Amino acid sequence: MVDEPDPGPESSSLQFEIKKHAHERWWREDELVNQRMTWLLTTQGVLGTAFGFILYRIAEVNYTLESPPKLDTVHYVNILSLFSNFLVAIGIGSSFMSFIGILAACLAQYSLRKQCGDFLGVTVWTTWMGHLVAVFTPILCVVAWNYGLLLLLILITKK
Repeated sequence: MVDEPDPGPESSSLQFEIKKHAHERWWREDELVNQRMTWLLTTQGVLGTAFGFILYRIAEVNYTLESPPKLDTVHYVNILSLFSNFLVAIGIGSSFMSFIGILAACLAQYSLRKQCGDFLGVTVWTTWMGHLVAVFTPILCVVAWNYGLLLLLILITKK
């Protein structure tokens, strides 16, 4: 049996620094996912509130005014519809951009795990579940915006 040389304190110190750097990189990517999710959910909340208010106004104008209406409601509803389409586009666009950023951070963590091994202290299963939630949240936002657009179209055409 051949004795392996003692790595010595320099090698041990180097391994500690590599592990420390890997942990810092891992937590930084995790922090980026957190920030991007917070931005996404805040943006979606504000846009969704504005969109809901516009849908309410369209329904109010279409269904509660006197018959025949004394005001030119068609022009008003068209402006509200145009603005709501703009909100939907912003909602879908911001969801897509958040998806790209979140996916980038998740891929960076995946790459870090491949480079550094399992000494990061986070199980593969936990990481996978966290990435699944983070990646699918923007996708769910896009689906919700598409349903909102469908509701808008139904509301406008059904009078």
